[in-house]
Amino acid sequence: MLWVQVGLSFAAWLAVGLIFRRRSDQFRKWMLALNRGVRVAMGSAGFLISLALLVGGIWLVAEAGGMKEGILVWWAWLSVTVVGLLFVGGQVLSAAALISLVFRGETEPPADASNPSENQDS
Repeated sequence: MLWVQVGLSFAAWLAVGLIFRRRSDQFRKWMLALNRGVRVAMGSAGFLISLALLVGGIWLVAEAGGMKEGILVWWAWLSVTVVGLLFVGGQVLSAAALISLVFRGETEPPADASNPSENQDS
């Protein structure tokens, strides 16, 4: 039964990742609207905060006796799934913030190699 719980939680975490992927253009625009310092702080702290939330949440579930007879009780399974969703979201937003520092926007298309007049400075 534990593997079923793990599999369903994993499917939920992947689904959230796919939802974020579909909205990557919105995230890019939103990140580029923030100033550089905010993006640096959000990117750096977000990775660590989401990791601390994940580890702390799982630790609290374990300490509260969330596992009985080799399976997670319903509240523990729900808690682990929600904490995992928050972790995935935090990691995605942190990565988007840091990536936006490197890639400011769209790159310019290369000059047309078949038209030498565009490649020469006049």
